[in-house]
Amino acid sequence: MFPDSEGRIWCGTGGGLYLFDRESGTFRNTGDGLPDLKRLSIRSIVQTRSGDLLLGTGESLIKVSPDLERVKTIRGFHRADVYTQFTDINAI
Repeated sequence: MFPDSEGRIWCGTGGGLYLFDRESGTFRNTGDGLPDLKRLSIRSIVQTRSGDLLLGTGESLIKVSPDLERVKTIRGFHRADVYTQFTDINAI
């Protein structure tokens, strides 16, 4: 679980990313509006200074915009002619 800078509460699970809905008192699956997030196994959540969420999964790093409009999957990084693929991101 992760409380963001706007007071929203996020929950990363083996079934995706959930956002707490204060009105209903329940969590809703963000994968309903963002299919890229559905059925991900989310192991860690942090927030950048610009407000983006970074999600660590078993195979990639996911960047989600604060308005939940954009999702970017990062599967690895390049470093001096070497490509390193992400595996098992348990902490960010």
